[in-house]
Amino acid sequence: MTTLNMFGSKEAAQKQFAAPDHPDCLKALAALYKMKVKPLEETSFFDRFHSSLLAESEFTSNPQVLLIGQYSTGKTTFIKHLIGKDFPGIHIGPEPTTDGFSCIMHANTPNKIPGNVATADETRPFPALKAFGGGFLSKFQVSEVDSEILKHVTLVDTPGVLSGEKQSMGREYDFVQVVKWFAERASLILLLFDANKVDISDEFKKVIMCLQSHDEKVRLVLNKADLMKTDELMHVYGGVMWFLGKVFSTPEVKRSYISSFWDEPLKNPELERFMNAERDKLVTDLKGLPLGNQSRKINEFVRRVRSARVHLLILQHLRKSMPTISISGAAADQHKLLDNLHEEFDKLSKTHEVPKGDFPEVEHYREILKDGYQFNELPHVHNAELALLKEVIDKDIPQLLRHFSKEVSGTEDHSYNSSGERKGWLNFKVVGKNLQHSQEWKKRWIILKDGKFLVYRKTEDLLPKYSYDLENSSAESCPESSLSFHLHVKQVSEILDAKAKAKVKKTDEEMKVNLEMCGEDADDMSHWLHALHVHCCPAADLEMLKKMEEANSALAGGSTSES
Repeated sequence: MTTLNMFGSKEAAQKQFAAPDHPDCLKALAALYKMKVKPLEETSFFDRFHSSLLAESEFTSNPQVLLIGQYSTGKTTFIKHLIGKDFPGIHIGPEPTTDGFSCIMHANTPNKIPGNVATADETRPFPALKAFGGGFLSKFQVSEVDSEILKHVTLVDTPGVLSGEKQSMGREYDFVQVVKWFAERASLILLLFDANKVDISDEFKKVIMCLQSHDEKVRLVLNKADLMKTDELMHVYGGVMWFLGKVFSTPEVKRSYISSFWDEPLKNPELERFMNAERDKLVTDLKGLPLGNQSRKINEFVRRVRSARVHLLILQHLRKSMPTISISGAAADQHKLLDNLHEEFDKLSKTHEVPKGDFPEVEHYREILKDGYQFNELPHVHNAELALLKEVIDKDIPQLLRHFSKEVSGTEDHSYNSSGERKGWLNFKVVGKNLQHSQEWKKRWIILKDGKFLVYRKTEDLLPKYSYDLENSSAESCPESSLSFHLHVKQVSEILDAKAKAKVKKTDEEMKVNLEMCGEDADDMSHWLHALHVHCCPAADLEMLKKMEEANSALAGGSTSES
């Protein structure tokens, strides 16, 4: 189905994405995902190859801090030290005590919420964890407690990584995959080591290896460090950093925090000042996470869209590579493609100019494809779908960043005019009672200046056809409208000369109208909205003005009655 858009051209009768339709950056990001990315992930089985589908609550939730370490490294004590108190479900001891995942979140009253309940609540960022099954959910809980730091972040406590068969024995879920799920969503990953015993088991190494694609989030915490002499501590620190450098294949030194994170007095007076500073630095960094939350989530979103596009390219390529008529048989052709999957990825990288770093790990992909997928029955992937994901990265994300530049980077985009002056063509109409002119949509030349909304038929006209006073009005987007780039200005006063006003015979209140307008695209809409906000009151301020006027009228009425 096609329709004429506001500027007279044919387009699909579907509302287009516009950042100004949303109150903040992360809600806009969630809407963009739901509108353009999620439908393609669903039809292409993206969640089976990569990561589970995202809920809106995952975009808008507090930053998460994931704590990982071998057993008895002091993770739970570390959390208690940070939040300044016990939390529901806490258990501390020298033996492996934390046998499940706990998300410690802020609430005014302490509460422990079982996994099945927490994942059923759509307002929390955990619905996708249901995919790990009942065995995992019985070992997952949300602990709520009133703590200042939890107003800024959510802490994720994990079971201590054990050695040998103990790691998997009795666990009815894939521990590494659950850690990977939390790592993808975490803003910070803290690897805790006991400075007194840094023997790294093969199991812990596997867990660390699954964090390779998130190495920029990883930080080292060398805990219980006050029990060591200074030279011993430096030796241990160097050994751990050397090991992490090999695992993450990067020359950069991981940022670290070296201290003893508990409530006991420090036992190394020589390093007491240094370790107290390390404690303070960690708390400061955690409280600062919300400041970069939008940037991090946009970065993760773009990374995910790039992965989704590569995933679609792979499915399209494998399906097309299957011959229509096969001499050796479909099974043999598919087996050959699987064996040469690395070469197939190289072909795609060169043909579509996609960096090799955007492609998934070959062995992981091969194992999933072997599990019952017939290549000639893979989902059809159309070039329009690939173009849509490219548009998300090349057009929608930059537009979102421009509109919310102050929220994301703290500075207003330089392309916006701070004076609020703007001129341009808009599709425009007026809504109000007893109007003397047409209410149909018409394309008009608009000038916004000195608190006035001036409407001209042509750019060369010297006088406006209509003039409106924007004082005590409010401008906002129309997210519920079926029209794209739709703006609404409420309670505007039409400006008439004395002769015209006498002829119309309306009161000031009857002269109030609403203006409807549609921008040419999302950027045009954003610029008009920013300009209108310079001249209009915010909706909340307008409501306050109305209440003040009503209160003044009531007082005036009471005074008249008394006199």
